[in-house]
Amino acid sequence: GAQQFGVDQEGVKNIPFMLTEVANAESIKEIAQEEEIFFTDPKPVSVEARYLVHGGAAHWYNGTKVPLLDKDGQVIAVAGIFHDVTEIKRQEKIRRGHAHILEMIARGQPLSATLDAIVRTVENLLENVSGSILLYQPDEKKLRHGAAPNLPESYANIIDGVDIGPKVGSFGTAAYRREPVYVSDTYQDPLWED
Repeated sequence: GAQQFGVDQEGVKNIPFMLTEVANAESIKEIAQEEEIFFTDPKPVSVEARYLVHGGAAHWYNGTKVPLLDKDGQVIAVAGIFHDVTEIKRQEKIRRGHAHILEMIARGQPLSATLDAIVRTVENLLENVSGSILLYQPDEKKLRHGAAPNLPESYANIIDGVDIGPKVGSFGTAAYRREPVYVSDTYQDPLWED
């Protein structure tokens, strides 16, 4: 668990482990606000929270915080146990997205709205990703705009009507090969030369 926060095995040995030592600034502020409330009303609490850790990755944690009191009943420390529930949250998000899309299909929503929902569902699962769907038009042998809710309209217009072929960017090549094509740098990849 501590490795997700950027703490190595040596750091784990340095008990007590403090979340504030490894969380980013935004999450430290949230933790401090939680602790302030906790110290004014010292009782065990269940917590489910999203924290940004080193590198900016978001993780969900579920756990319990318990106050440690001195002989006068004053809170002197907080003990807690937490479990990373990030994957559970991700699976819940996937199920909600699937259910929403299936409901749109069942209700006969327009294709454009359904494709838009598919792209948004995928974008919400991944960080720093914008997607699009292009539809193959066999009579033209071209790819046509289907959905691109978070890409600039000018870009969507440029790729609308692109040919398919062995070296036609990621999407034209993927349609030609009938398999996924991954490109990390469109400025350097030979598939994007033309």
